[in-house]
Amino acid sequence: MPRLVRTLLERRVPHVLAIYAGASWGVVEFVSFAVDEFLLSPHWTRVALVALLLLLPTALMLAWFHGKPGREVEGLARTEKIGIPANVVLCGAVLWMLFGGEDLGAATTSVTVETEDGEVIEREVAKAEFRKRTVLFPLDPGAGLDEDDSWLAYAVPSALVADAWLEEASSAIAPMVLSQMRAADLDIYLDAGWLADATDFLNESKARIPPPFDSYLVPYLESRLALASGDLEAARGAHDATHRVAQAMGHGELLKILQRLRGEIDEAGGDYQSAIAQYRAVMAMENPGPGLHRDLGRALGKAGRLDEAEAELREALRPIPAHPRTHFEIALVLEARGDAAGAVGHLKMALVAWETADEAYEPALEARGKLAELEG
Repeated sequence: MPRLVRTLLERRVPHVLAIYAGASWGVVEFVSFAVDEFLLSPHWTRVALVALLLLLPTALMLAWFHGKPGREVEGLARTEKIGIPANVVLCGAVLWMLFGGEDLGAATTSVTVETEDGEVIEREVAKAEFRKRTVLFPLDPGAGLDEDDSWLAYAVPSALVADAWLEEASSAIAPMVLSQMRAADLDIYLDAGWLADATDFLNESKARIPPPFDSYLVPYLESRLALASGDLEAARGAHDATHRVAQAMGHGELLKILQRLRGEIDEAGGDYQSAIAQYRAVMAMENPGPGLHRDLGRALGKAGRLDEAEAELREALRPIPAHPRTHFEIALVLEARGDAAGAVGHLKMALVAWETADEAYEPALEARGKLAELEG
């Protein structure tokens, strides 16, 4: 063993390996920079790393045969003539097996949409396989959280989602991500019962959502606001307009969201069985989205299926323990079962969040009326 170590040192194998490691690090860093700067496929960083690791035997052979001072550097030994090409072929074969089926082009794709004025707009958006996802765990309010602070249980998860979107956004997808945040922000206004503020927010968003995202996000936001305001005809019209654009684009994620919205519209129109079917269909899809248990539980409660409704609504409370609409719907289920005390507790939780809701916000009005009725 000592003799082998001396031989390796004489042939400067450790020196060559150190230089190779440093050069490899530089190559990987450069490729990583190029991927971020030019929005290339992130697979290129992995290709560079795997290739440099696989070509390590070539570096070892060159160091062994040409590293010793005074040794002839011209020409290749027989081992090198066979080993180096074989190593290169093996490297190519492994890279093909690992990355042959991956998209090694740009990380973005062009989306073309025609506006209502007939203008054709083209934008670059991130390909679906390169969009990042983050797992967020719900806030546990803890025993020391009083009613005045309970809004944190709802606000903190929403803030984490918004922060994660901003952190993961690149310059090419920032308009899309910020536009999606507009949709999430509108829901926060609606959940709080601030319909006037939601209307102002929608009007502001119409001017700030860039094309082509405005072609489907604006009517989607209009549909949600119309639904919350009780205008079912306007909600259906805006939903159908969004659906036409989503189908033309082949936007599967948006179509999934719209199917859920269709369920909400059917539910508001009294067709509870259709709404339940829509919600269950979305729930069976990949990544159905937050709040779906609340929607399903609400529809089940209206259909008189109280046991199923309570189970879904309590599941909805797990990620957002202080959501006012969920507490309100549980209260309705408990009232229907004759559990007045349980209903009162959940109504009070809902009204904590709805303390500043608009006077015309119907769920808050109904919650106050129910609470007064149950407390006598």
